[in-house]
Amino acid sequence: MTAVRLLLEDSADKNQANTSGATPLLMACQHNSVPVVRLLLEARADQDQRLNCGAASLVLACRRNFPEVTHLFLKSEVEVEVDELESGPPPLFIACIRGHAKVVQLLLQARANRDQCTGGMSCLDIAQAQGHSRVADLLLKCKGSSCQSR
Repeated sequence: MTAVRLLLEDSADKNQANTSGATPLLMACQHNSVPVVRLLLEARADQDQRLNCGAASLVLACRRNFPEVTHLFLKSEVEVEVDELESGPPPLFIACIRGHAKVVQLLLQARANRDQCTGGMSCLDIAQAQGHSRVADLLLKCKGSSCQSR
């Protein structure tokens, strides 16, 4: 963390990507490095940059079940409906597929669209199909603005 801080203070390019498209923020996200993600967000690193495969920071956090990193991105008002690729699933759908209940709850509180369909299935459909009853319950209990109070 000290090295990252020193590099930022020395005007290092916080958005420089490597050959796979990974920026410092994407790499910190992939490794669940909460302090580094926080520092880079405070330094206003670009949250919209993606890996060459198309994955955005929030997608990575949701896929890997990193609730703290997800929360940091949501606090910084990142787009919750970002998709993995042009036609890829949004973060909420990914979290529902994988049964990441805490991440699903955070996304619902940030008003992610629980009714959006991917491949003809809603988030609820996929959670139920995968046997993720806790996630399905969260989706069923979330109705519009009532998600905010959870």
